[in-house]
Amino acid sequence: MIQSNDSGFVLAGTESTFGAGIHDMYLVKTDRSGNLLWTKTYGGLGSSVGNSIATNSSGDYLIAGYTTGFGTGNEDIYLVNTDSSGTLRWSKCIGGTDYERARTCVAISDGSYAVAGYTRSVATGFQDAYLCKINNSGNVIWNKTYSSGANYFDIFNSIHQTNDGGFVLIGSSTSCGGCSPDVMLIKTDSGGTPQWARTYDGGVYDIGTFIKQTNDNGYIITGITNGPNYPATDVCVIKTDSTGDVEWAKSYGDTMSDEGYWIEQTMDGGFIITGRTQVSGGGSFDVYLLKTDMNGDVAWSGAFGSSNIDYGYSVKQTADNGYMVAGVCQFTDYDMYLVKTDSSGHSGCNERTVNTLTTVFQTSAIPFVPIISSGLTDTPAGTVPSNGGIQITYCNSTGENEITIAEEYISISPNPAKGIINIESKFILNGTLSIYNSAGKNIYETVLINQGSTQVHTQNFNSGIYFVVVAAENVRSCRKVVIGLD
Repeated sequence: MIQSNDSGFVLAGTESTFGAGIHDMYLVKTDRSGNLLWTKTYGGLGSSVGNSIATNSSGDYLIAGYTTGFGTGNEDIYLVNTDSSGTLRWSKCIGGTDYERARTCVAISDGSYAVAGYTRSVATGFQDAYLCKINNSGNVIWNKTYSSGANYFDIFNSIHQTNDGGFVLIGSSTSCGGCSPDVMLIKTDSGGTPQWARTYDGGVYDIGTFIKQTNDNGYIITGITNGPNYPATDVCVIKTDSTGDVEWAKSYGDTMSDEGYWIEQTMDGGFIITGRTQVSGGGSFDVYLLKTDMNGDVAWSGAFGSSNIDYGYSVKQTADNGYMVAGVCQFTDYDMYLVKTDSSGHSGCNERTVNTLTTVFQTSAIPFVPIISSGLTDTPAGTVPSNGGIQITYCNSTGENEITIAEEYISISPNPAKGIINIESKFILNGTLSIYNSAGKNIYETVLINQGSTQVHTQNFNSGIYFVVVAAENVRSCRKVVIGLD
């Protein structure tokens, strides 16, 4: 799930009801309250699966996954690019004679995209991690494979473009534990050349599923481990510094199996995680939502879903300080699932209590040098677009009105600044103005009686990046300001 330029939400996945093939890629657009605006499908003969979505500054969408209906191998990476209305612009397959899948994609600041996953066609090991860069017309600029050695399995599950223009990728590798996977983290430059690589081993089975760069230029990772709760799994979260060394690591869950699929840093500097959990009295699995502070200590947790199987695959903090969670549910058949909560994680809809236990996740960063190669080819795909789908509201009890995050509510000058910053707040009545440093610590706060100008003296601020947050009953807005840097 991503948030679109109009503050609505766009979801990508797979459907098997009204498309051209056995399974088709599925694109769904909603407004900011989750109301369905339109749906599209993309595919052909065979199965086409959507695993990830990204949007660029033009509002175009890239869906990345895999297909058996086009290409040259058993499964090929399948990429579909559309405009902001879901109209097909181009589609492409990337692959060889064996199996390839895209697991993740990201829009790059230059308007192109990076796509990552795995390949078996040109692998040094049994399966190599794979990364490519494509331009906005679908042409492959470069592609590389990353292997930990012969007879090993390596995969990328998540990619993030870093502040220096490079990439950080998380996944798993069998390089340090025989046939059991370890979390694998690789940092590359903008051309995909590795700058450093780490693995993290905390149990028999450890997988990294999602990564983001944090405000302090470190990284936050979530995933799956069965170290503390063997043989059941727990959500694992690893916080590293800018070079991948562990600052803290913790696992979370009830007494049964729990997994983490997505993590974001929140406005207060803490973290929000979603995934799946087994709750006593719930379904086989429920959507899991977990909030921590900046040190990984649990603030609250909850679960949502049917009496069957439900997963949370992504989460976004909304402008009212609540959360929008996207996943799948099985109230009847498998469907896409959206849950809107308040700031404490309550939706009032099919909600269950989770007794989240926290364990220190014993792990350390193990450096390794990946083997790099290339060789996959790309071919056009004869995508057949279609549409279909309906909205089902299971309940609507929160009564919350989500407010758009809009930069026009705050203007800051000068930016960058030294000594004094002038903050102009518009449409703000009886609110608060807060300033947070890059570690999420509140270092300044004042009350806004009426909309207007506020002058803040910054001589005692350390040089760096800060976040100005204005919050009131009718709006919440955040802007970044650089203080004291030349």
